Amino acid sequence: MIQPFYTDNSTVDKARAFWDALELATVGLDETLRLSAFRECLKGKSGEEWWMCSRIDDFETLRVRFHNQ
Repeated sequence: MIQPFYTDNSTVDKARAFWDALELATVGLDETLRLSAFRECLKGKSGEEWWMCSRIDDFETLRVRFHNQ
């Protein structure tokens, strides 16, 4: 089970731990399902705003943008 990621007041270490768990838990799934899993786990106002303002169509784009935040 992937723990939700609360973006408000998060740390780099928490973000890294979340990403590692998400990536591992979704290996082999369809891109759409991987993006959906990310979206469902993303919590907090800043995360919601980031997601709504981003156009992310594939998991690789998500990976790059998430790591650059």
